[in-house]
Amino acid sequence: MPKKKQSGLYRSKVKVGTKPDGSPLTKWVSGRTKAEFEDEKRTVKEYYIAGTGLRPDRMFGEYTIEWYRVHKEPRLSSSSKNGYRSMLNKYVLPAFGDRNLRAITATELQECINGFAGMSDSSITLVMTILSGVFSAAKSDRIIDQSPAAYLTKPEAGKKAARRALTGEETGALLDLPSPFPRENLMVLRYALPLRYREREGSMDALCRALGAFISAKRGSFLVCFPSYAFMRQVAGRMAGIARLLVQSPGMD
Repeated sequence: MPKKKQSGLYRSKVKVGTKPDGSPLTKWVSGRTKAEFEDEKRTVKEYYIAGTGLRPDRMFGEYTIEWYRVHKEPRLSSSSKNGYRSMLNKYVLPAFGDRNLRAITATELQECINGFAGMSDSSITLVMTILSGVFSAAKSDRIIDQSPAAYLTKPEAGKKAARRALTGEETGALLDLPSPFPRENLMVLRYALPLRYREREGSMDALCRALGAFISAKRGSFLVCFPSYAFMRQVAGRMAGIARLLVQSPGMD
Protein backbone atom coordinates (compact mmCIF):
# COMPACT_ATOMS: atom_id res chain seq x y z
CA MET A 1 0.00 0.00 0.00
CA PRO A 2 1.28 3.48 -0.78
CA LYS A 3 2.18 5.74 2.11
CA LYS A 4 1.39 9.42 2.19
CA LYS A 5 4.57 11.43 2.62
CA GLN A 6 5.07 14.82 4.22
CA SER A 7 5.02 16.32 0.74
CA GLY A 8 1.40 15.21 0.44
CA LEU A 9 2.17 12.62 -2.26
CA TYR A 10 1.37 8.92 -2.07
CA ARG A 11 4.63 7.15 -2.87
CA SER A 12 5.79 3.54 -3.09
CA LYS A 13 8.10 1.20 -4.98
CA VAL A 14 6.85 -1.05 -7.79
CA LYS A 15 8.73 -4.17 -8.85
CA VAL A 16 9.31 -4.18 -12.62
CA GLY A 17 11.89 -6.94 -12.95
CA THR A 18 14.84 -8.79 -11.46
CA LYS A 19 18.50 -7.77 -11.44
CA PRO A 20 21.28 -10.20 -12.54
CA ASP A 21 22.07 -10.89 -8.88
CA GLY A 22 18.48 -11.96 -8.21
CA SER A 23 17.44 -8.85 -6.30
CA PRO A 24 14.26 -7.04 -7.36
CA LEU A 25 14.40 -4.17 -9.86
CA THR A 26 12.07 -1.41 -8.66
CA LYS A 27 10.78 1.98 -9.73
CA TRP A 28 9.34 4.71 -7.53
CA VAL A 29 5.73 5.68 -8.23
CA SER A 30 3.94 8.70 -6.75
CA GLY A 31 0.60 10.48 -7.01
CA ARG A 32 -1.30 13.30 -5.36
CA THR A 33 -4.22 10.96 -4.64
CA LYS A 34 -4.57 7.19 -4.32
CA ALA A 35 -6.37 7.10 -7.66
CA GLU A 36 -3.56 9.05 -9.34
CA PHE A 37 -1.02 6.76 -7.69
CA GLU A 38 -2.80 3.67 -9.07
CA ASP A 39 -2.92 5.19 -12.57
CA GLU A 40 0.79 5.94 -12.46
CA LYS A 41 1.50 2.44 -11.13
CA ARG A 42 -0.47 0.94 -14.02
CA THR A 43 1.45 3.10 -16.52
CA VAL A 44 4.82 2.01 -15.10
CA LYS A 45 3.87 -1.67 -15.30
CA GLU A 46 2.62 -1.28 -18.87
CA TYR A 47 5.85 0.41 -19.92
CA TYR A 48 8.44 -1.73 -18.09
CA ILE A 49 6.71 -5.12 -17.85
CA ALA A 50 4.14 -5.45 -20.64
CA GLY A 51 5.94 -3.12 -23.07
CA THR A 52 2.64 -1.59 -24.16
CA GLY A 53 2.63 1.83 -22.52
CA LEU A 54 3.66 5.09 -24.15
CA ARG A 55 7.07 6.55 -23.51
CA PRO A 56 7.44 10.13 -22.27
CA ASP A 57 6.50 12.86 -24.75
CA ARG A 58 9.25 14.59 -26.73
CA MET A 59 9.74 18.03 -28.23
CA PHE A 60 9.07 17.94 -31.97
CA GLY A 61 12.23 19.88 -32.85
CA GLU A 62 14.57 17.71 -30.77
CA TYR A 63 12.99 14.48 -32.00
CA THR A 64 12.93 15.59 -35.66
CA ILE A 65 16.66 16.41 -35.66
CA GLU A 66 17.33 13.00 -34.12
CA TRP A 67 15.08 11.33 -36.75
CA TYR A 68 16.93 13.08 -39.58
CA ARG A 69 20.39 12.12 -38.30
CA VAL A 70 19.48 8.48 -37.66
CA HIS A 71 16.97 7.61 -40.39
CA LYS A 72 17.80 9.96 -43.28
CA GLU A 73 21.22 11.60 -43.28
CA PRO A 74 23.33 8.40 -43.62
CA ARG A 75 21.59 7.45 -46.89
CA LEU A 76 21.30 10.86 -48.58
CA SER A 77 23.49 12.42 -51.24
CA SER A 78 25.02 15.82 -50.53
CA SER A 79 22.41 17.62 -52.64
CA SER A 80 19.56 15.75 -50.92
CA LYS A 81 21.00 16.62 -47.50
CA ASN A 82 20.94 20.29 -48.46
CA GLY A 83 17.30 19.96 -49.51
CA TYR A 84 16.28 18.30 -46.23
CA ARG A 85 18.18 20.78 -44.09
CA SER A 86 16.73 23.73 -45.97
CA MET A 87 13.19 22.41 -45.58
CA LEU A 88 13.68 21.65 -41.89
CA ASN A 89 15.32 24.96 -40.98
CA LYS A 90 13.15 27.21 -43.14
CA TYR A 91 9.70 25.67 -42.70
CA VAL A 92 9.26 22.59 -40.49
CA LEU A 93 11.19 23.47 -37.32
CA PRO A 94 9.95 27.09 -37.15
CA ALA A 95 6.36 25.79 -37.42
CA PHE A 96 6.46 22.99 -34.84
CA GLY A 97 9.90 22.89 -33.23
CA ASP A 98 8.85 24.12 -29.78
CA ARG A 99 5.76 21.88 -29.54
CA ASN A 100 5.38 18.47 -27.92
CA LEU A 101 4.74 15.66 -30.39
CA ARG A 102 1.42 14.69 -28.76
CA ALA A 103 0.17 18.28 -28.87
CA ILE A 104 0.37 18.56 -32.67
CA THR A 105 -2.88 17.74 -34.44
CA ALA A 106 -3.68 16.47 -37.92
CA THR A 107 -5.48 19.75 -38.68
CA GLU A 108 -2.38 21.79 -37.85
CA LEU A 109 -0.24 19.60 -40.08
CA GLN A 110 -2.70 19.91 -42.96
CA GLU A 111 -2.76 23.70 -42.56
CA CYS A 112 1.02 23.69 -42.79
CA ILE A 113 0.94 21.53 -45.92
CA ASN A 114 -1.73 23.74 -47.50
CA GLY A 115 0.69 26.65 -47.24
CA PHE A 116 2.84 24.93 -49.87
CA ALA A 117 0.10 25.09 -52.51
CA GLY A 118 1.48 26.53 -55.73
CA MET A 119 5.06 25.62 -54.88
CA SER A 120 7.02 22.94 -56.74
CA ASP A 121 5.89 19.34 -56.51
CA SER A 122 9.28 18.33 -55.13
CA SER A 123 8.97 20.81 -52.23
CA ILE A 124 5.47 19.57 -51.36
CA THR A 125 6.59 15.95 -51.53
CA LEU A 126 9.61 16.65 -49.33
CA VAL A 127 7.70 18.39 -46.52
CA MET A 128 5.08 15.62 -46.52
CA THR A 129 7.84 12.99 -46.42
CA ILE A 130 9.44 14.69 -43.42
CA LEU A 131 6.23 15.06 -41.41
CA SER A 132 5.01 11.55 -42.22
CA GLY A 133 8.43 10.08 -41.41
CA VAL A 134 8.80 11.89 -38.08
CA PHE A 135 5.39 10.92 -36.76
CA SER A 136 5.63 7.37 -38.08
CA ALA A 137 8.93 6.96 -36.22
CA ALA A 138 7.40 8.50 -33.07
CA LYS A 139 4.60 5.93 -33.25
CA SER A 140 7.12 3.10 -33.67
CA ASP A 141 9.03 4.47 -30.66
CA ARG A 142 5.76 4.38 -28.66
CA ILE A 143 5.80 8.13 -28.01
CA ILE A 144 2.42 8.60 -29.72
CA ASP A 145 -0.33 6.01 -30.19
CA GLN A 146 -1.30 7.19 -33.69
CA SER A 147 0.21 9.45 -36.32
CA PRO A 148 -1.52 12.77 -37.07
CA ALA A 149 0.29 12.76 -40.43
CA ALA A 150 -1.25 9.49 -41.61
CA TYR A 151 -3.92 11.04 -43.85
CA LEU A 152 -2.44 14.31 -45.07
CA THR A 153 -3.80 15.56 -48.39
CA LYS A 154 -1.31 16.80 -50.95
CA PRO A 155 -2.08 20.32 -52.26
CA GLU A 156 -1.82 21.22 -55.92
CA ALA A 157 1.66 22.15 -57.08
CA GLY A 158 2.41 25.16 -59.24
CA LYS A 159 2.49 24.63 -62.97
CA LYS A 160 5.88 24.58 -64.61
CA ALA A 161 6.55 27.29 -67.13
CA ALA A 162 6.15 26.10 -70.71
CA ARG A 163 9.43 25.51 -72.52
CA ARG A 164 10.38 24.87 -76.12
CA ALA A 165 13.57 24.40 -78.02
CA LEU A 166 14.96 27.35 -79.97
CA THR A 167 14.62 27.21 -83.72
CA GLY A 168 17.73 27.18 -85.88
CA GLU A 169 17.14 30.81 -86.81
CA GLU A 170 16.79 31.84 -83.14
CA THR A 171 19.91 29.91 -82.16
CA GLY A 172 21.86 31.55 -84.98
CA ALA A 173 20.70 35.00 -83.88
CA LEU A 174 21.95 34.34 -80.36
CA LEU A 175 25.29 33.02 -81.54
CA ASP A 176 25.80 35.97 -83.86
CA LEU A 177 25.54 38.65 -81.16
CA PRO A 178 28.58 40.95 -81.41
CA SER A 179 30.88 41.14 -78.40
CA PRO A 180 31.43 44.59 -76.82
CA PHE A 181 34.96 43.58 -75.79
CA PRO A 182 38.14 43.74 -77.89
CA ARG A 183 38.78 40.42 -79.59
CA GLU A 184 42.45 40.44 -78.54
CA ASN A 185 41.33 40.30 -74.89
CA LEU A 186 39.72 36.89 -75.38
CA MET A 187 41.48 33.96 -73.77
CA VAL A 188 40.03 30.45 -73.86
CA LEU A 189 41.24 28.00 -71.22
CA ARG A 190 39.97 24.44 -71.12
CA TYR A 191 39.95 22.41 -67.92
CA ALA A 192 38.21 19.07 -68.42
CA LEU A 193 36.06 17.87 -65.51
CA PRO A 194 33.17 15.37 -65.49
CA LEU A 195 30.19 17.47 -64.39
CA ARG A 196 27.22 15.30 -65.30
CA TYR A 197 24.66 15.08 -62.52
CA ARG A 198 25.93 11.78 -61.07
CA GLU A 199 29.58 12.83 -61.40
CA ARG A 200 29.43 16.29 -59.84
CA GLU A 201 30.02 15.27 -56.25
CA GLY A 202 33.26 13.52 -57.15
CA SER A 203 34.50 16.53 -59.15
CA MET A 204 33.49 19.19 -56.61
CA ASP A 205 36.89 19.56 -54.91
CA ALA A 206 38.76 19.75 -58.21
CA LEU A 207 36.34 22.37 -59.53
CA CYS A 208 36.70 24.52 -56.42
CA ARG A 209 40.51 24.30 -56.63
CA ALA A 210 40.41 25.36 -60.29
CA LEU A 211 38.12 28.30 -59.57
CA GLY A 212 40.31 29.32 -56.65
CA ALA A 213 43.37 29.26 -58.90
CA PHE A 214 41.67 31.52 -61.47
CA ILE A 215 40.53 33.97 -58.81
CA SER A 216 43.95 34.22 -57.14
CA ALA A 217 45.83 34.52 -60.46
CA LYS A 218 44.38 37.88 -61.45
CA ARG A 219 42.71 40.66 -59.52
CA GLY A 220 39.18 41.50 -60.63
CA SER A 221 35.63 40.19 -60.79
CA PHE A 222 34.69 36.80 -62.19
CA LEU A 223 31.39 35.46 -63.48
CA VAL A 224 30.89 31.69 -63.03
CA CYS A 225 27.89 29.97 -64.64
CA PHE A 226 26.31 26.73 -63.42
CA PRO A 227 23.72 24.33 -64.86
CA SER A 228 21.50 24.48 -61.74
CA TYR A 229 20.89 26.53 -58.59
CA ALA A 230 21.54 23.49 -56.38
CA PHE A 231 24.97 22.87 -57.92
CA MET A 232 25.81 26.58 -57.69
CA ARG A 233 24.91 26.69 -53.99
CA GLN A 234 27.06 23.61 -53.29
CA VAL A 235 30.11 25.18 -54.92
CA ALA A 236 29.45 28.55 -53.25
CA GLY A 237 29.25 26.85 -49.87
CA ARG A 238 32.70 25.34 -50.30
CA MET A 239 34.25 28.58 -51.57
CA ALA A 240 32.71 30.93 -49.01
CA GLY A 241 36.03 31.46 -47.26
CA ILE A 242 38.10 31.79 -50.44
CA ALA A 243 36.47 34.81 -52.08
CA ARG A 244 33.71 37.35 -51.56
CA LEU A 245 30.74 35.87 -53.40
CA LEU A 246 27.52 37.24 -54.81
CA VAL A 247 25.27 34.24 -55.41
CA GLN A 248 22.25 34.53 -57.69
CA SER A 249 18.85 33.61 -56.24
CA PRO A 250 15.89 32.37 -58.33
CA GLY A 251 14.20 35.78 -58.13
CA MET A 252 17.17 37.73 -59.51
CA ASP A 253 17.32 38.76 -63.18
